[in-house]
Amino acid sequence: FFLSPADVRNTAYMNFDWDDASREDDSWLYLPALQKVKRVAAGDKSGSFMGSDFTYSDINGIEIENWNYTFAKENGVYDGHEVWIIQGLPKPEAKAKVQEETGYLKSLMWIRKDNFMLVKGKYWVKEGRKIKYFKAEDIKKVDNIWTAHKLTMVTTANGKVDHSSVLKFSNVVYNGPVADDAFTTRRMERGL
Repeated sequence: FFLSPADVRNTAYMNFDWDDASREDDSWLYLPALQKVKRVAAGDKSGSFMGSDFTYSDINGIEIENWNYTFAKENGVYDGHEVWIIQGLPKPEAKAKVQEETGYLKSLMWIRKDNFMLVKGKYWVKEGRKIKYFKAEDIKKVDNIWTAHKLTMVTTANGKVDHSSVLKFSNVVYNGPVADDAFTTRRMERGL
């Protein structure tokens, strides 16, 4: 559920990430202005998440078995922390699927060595020859789990900032009590 800004208040997003790899994940978006729950088609994963610079695949995650990863640099430093810099390329046999699902041709990721978190990313976008830059900030432990409370994605075209989006998280709770009916489209319509 989104609380702010005002133009997206009470918008809700829900994703079922199935363990069975042969089953497509299910996603729904509730738009309060239309008072309607919309099912997000599997083919829309590379599309913009709620008009932001993040894609649905950025939010839901990717199928890592479809990528080849290599060290671009084994010993780097980012924001005062030791990092690995890892390049991701779609596996040749999965290239078309990866590009359809993510919209990305390749990626470069900065992973902190102390907590294994992705703190910086660079993504080459298939459409429009754009490059996107990701940054995770305000990282702290919540219930002993490292958590980023601010995520930024900046889209550039021809080396200039086109636009950017920031997602901020507050009141993060892990393993708290949640009723089964919280994960229904009816609950999305009722709001918080």
